[in-house]
Amino acid sequence: MKIAILHSQAKIKWWAVKTLFLTANELKNDHDVDFYTFSFDKDNCFPDLNKDLNIINLNLSGAAKIFWIIRLWFKLKGYDMVFAWNSPMHFAWALAKTLNPKLKVFWYLQNIPLYYMEENRSLLTSIKKMIERSLVISKVNIISNSLFIKNKVKEYFRKDSSLLYPCIDVDFFRKTDSTEEQYPSLFINSRFVSWKNIELAIRSFIALKDEFPWLKLFIAWDWDEKEKLMKMSDNEKNIIFLWEISPDKVNAYYNMATVFLFTSVIDAFWLTIIEAMSVWKPVVSVSVWWPLEIIENWINWFLAEDESDFISKIELLLWNESLRTQIWNNARLFVKEKFSLAALRAKLDMILF
Repeated sequence: MKIAILHSQAKIKWWAVKTLFLTANELKNDHDVDFYTFSFDKDNCFPDLNKDLNIINLNLSGAAKIFWIIRLWFKLKGYDMVFAWNSPMHFAWALAKTLNPKLKVFWYLQNIPLYYMEENRSLLTSIKKMIERSLVISKVNIISNSLFIKNKVKEYFRKDSSLLYPCIDVDFFRKTDSTEEQYPSLFINSRFVSWKNIELAIRSFIALKDEFPWLKLFIAWDWDEKEKLMKMSDNEKNIIFLWEISPDKVNAYYNMATVFLFTSVIDAFWLTIIEAMSVWKPVVSVSVWWPLEIIENWINWFLAEDESDFISKIELLLWNESLRTQIWNNARLFVKEKFSLAALRAKLDMILF
């Protein structure tokens, strides 16, 4: 079977791109797979995952995309299946299906498009949504990455969708022979943007540092709020910014940390939680959206209702080594069953074929 996978960009280490790379690698074992994108950085965007893929970089921006969408419209009619991400790529495969009615089309939603949010009520977004609902939704099978998104699809598009959780390589993200830090440490791995709420991790560290004088907070990644977060941490020598680090180093910090923190208030799904679980690490998460689907208090780590609760749960885990040990196996087994490459492969076969 000839399959096209579409994503508007593959330049930055976004987890959405990572999930599509993993999907493409699984599908290419049995099928002919091409990956189309408007921009691509082979060396920066998960090189270990993109190296064996046939990535067709259209290298376009602005108005030039419109002409390529029309050209892509005709190219896609030669495929048996299209597996795609958000605007503007989905308009290309919606039109391609008019040329090839037998074309199987799947729209994989890891987030509801921003233009569906309540605050986006401009004439342009209204027109876009109207065209999308009439042209796209009638011609596509929708795949949601969480029950949260599945419910939103039902609300916005009045359409059922299949459920396909993202996955990780559980053989890579595993407990290694390296030991934890001699002193307790917290780890967060997240883009520096406002909705990731990294300030909560910093405030939590500050609240606990007197009780745990040797406590360290390691923060991985980079982005818009870099200067703001550095200023907030200015006088704290035990807050260490790691910036962008390799997957091997990320795995090493998961292993070294005492507790992993998840602070985002907007993500529909976030792979770092299941990466940490796979390494048998305690997770303390804010109680929003998709974490409610997979985190069950006292079974596979903790959901916090507010900032005070978030800090209290970190404190509990830092003090209680036996509690951390008790829950390790539950979390690891849960990830292997639900979010491994084997689980992805089985679910893809069920949904696509």
